[in-house]
Amino acid sequence: PAPNGFKPDYLGEFKRELNSVVLKDMRSNKDNISITVLAVDITRKESMYGYHGQRSLDFLRITMAMPRLIAPAKRLLEQGFKFGHYPIQNYQAYEANIDFEIRFMVDSDVVGCCWIELPKGKYRVREEKSHGDT
Repeated sequence: PAPNGFKPDYLGEFKRELNSVVLKDMRSNKDNISITVLAVDITRKESMYGYHGQRSLDFLRITMAMPRLIAPAKRLLEQGFKFGHYPIQNYQAYEANIDFEIRFMVDSDVVGCCWIELPKGKYRVREEKSHGDT
């Protein structure tokens, strides 16, 4: 869940600080990534873990630039993360262990073996490139 008293005004600062700690944590940055956190939003949801009397809570939904950045961000948040006037706080991650493909399918309402329609103008055909002998 989001920290008590967390307001939408804090989202930008939280995003910048998380981006900074993830970048510092990277052992190598051969792709020269400068933005690891694409978005942080507050979403009101009901936790599926444990009994809570159907109570909705504010959660921080964090969107990372690449699937491989999810594990380090999760680890850093769980170890303790400080931003703004908030003290170091440990965050519990939800859904960070779900495969990227499955998360995409859930978010896009795609079920297995279903037809996917691509509206005209929303896609482009890639050029066929020669791959040599491989």
